[in-house]
Formats: sequence, C-alpha cells, structure tokens
Amino acid sequence: MSDLQFNYRDLLNYYIGMNKLGHNRGIMEISYPFFFSYIVTKSISDSMRMKVKELEVILCLFIDPFQRRFTMGELVKNFDYPEEDLFEIDLDWK
Repeated sequence: MSDLQFNYRDLLNYYIGMNKLGHNRGIMEISYPFFFSYIVTKSISDSMRMKVKELEVILCLFIDPFQRRFTMGELVKNFDYPEEDLFEIDLDWK
C-alpha cells in the first residue's frame, strides 16, 4: 500500500507541476519579430498537455479503478454532496 501511496503522490505532484506550465497563456496579439518564440513554445506546451491528459487517466485509476460515474442528483441524494457551486464559494475565500 505504501508503494501505491508513494507513486500516487509522486505522479500527482508531477501533474500539478505540469499544469502550472503555460508560458504563452494570455497572449492575444503579438508582433512578427516575437512570433517565432511563441510558435516554438506553444508547440512544446501543446505536446506536453497531451501527455498530461494521459497522466489524468492514470491518476483516476488510482482513485477509482472501477471508473464509476455518478450524476449530480445521485451525489446529492446518496452522499450529501452540496448543491451550492463550490467554485463560487472558493472564490469568496480568495
């Protein structure tokens, strides 16, 4: 079990780090002399994001190897899941 915990923690930390990559996020307009670096870094970032998607599948298998799915109604009814928008609540605390 400790081996699984180590691997999960290690992969999750890597996943979090990979999601922080975003060198070119937010660029709406760029002049021609700087366009080459944008193209190169965007290509690298895009290929890395594809690998991050593969890592998401592996992490999900760690959490639930049976890949169960629940509707929001089932979560609320059977597991007391809050109906409020948790993202909005989190934004209030930032």
